[in-house]
Amino acid sequence: MEHKREQLQRRHKRVRMKVKGTAHRPRLSVSRSSKHIRAQIIDDEKGRTLIEASDLKVAKKLSKGERARLVGKNVAERALEKGIAQVVFDRGGFRYQGRVRTLAESARRVARVMAGGRRFSFRATVVAGNRAGKVGIGVAKGADTALAIEKALRQAKKAYISVPITKTRSVPYEVEAKFGPARLLLKPAREGRGLIAGGAVRSVLDFAGIENASAKILSRSTNKLNNARVTIEALKSLKGYHATSHAAAEN
Repeated sequence: MEHKREQLQRRHKRVRMKVKGTAHRPRLSVSRSSKHIRAQIIDDEKGRTLIEASDLKVAKKLSKGERARLVGKNVAERALEKGIAQVVFDRGGFRYQGRVRTLAESARRVARVMAGGRRFSFRATVVAGNRAGKVGIGVAKGADTALAIEKALRQAKKAYISVPITKTRSVPYEVEAKFGPARLLLKPAREGRGLIAGGAVRSVLDFAGIENASAKILSRSTNKLNNARVTIEALKSLKGYHATSHAAAEN
């Protein structure tokens, strides 16, 4: 326990050396315990706490993640009311994951201010395929989720690739691929073994029509988009791969 506390204090000190709030761009500081989470917007130049929000008054029946999201939304809305459009994020000694990340992303979505007023944008990642050897990935942004998904779907269909599939609905041979920090090992499997993969990798293989295969992420990457793209790279490297046009994919 003492070792973890020391690590937390060292990380906090390291972050605070780099992050300082000003009147024009105050500091959004996050602190949490095992049960609760709190956010403060601080002007370090004047030594004042401008805004404070926590989940102490939020319904306990909500999950910790949902409470963190509400705190982020609350602190961002109150910041906008006071004319605060930008902040520097201070995660303290906590890692940028879990409730800390949820709070920060919720606040960012609410408080994103551009010239002409507030603008909200949503990003969608879509995997599309015909489950018969055609698959593609599309990523797009839109003013709402429906528009983002529609644009991403069009991109996914334009990016269709052809995947060679054996009679047993597997890949022809073992292959290893890399995309950015993500590395993947894709291996064939006998009929009836099923698809041994998870998350984004499974989605890509499933939409391609592969039913019997084993896939393993060899890197420590947890980015779903990178994992999906490295799967596409693995399928591209199989013999017989070639890019297809949207029209050819539809036929």
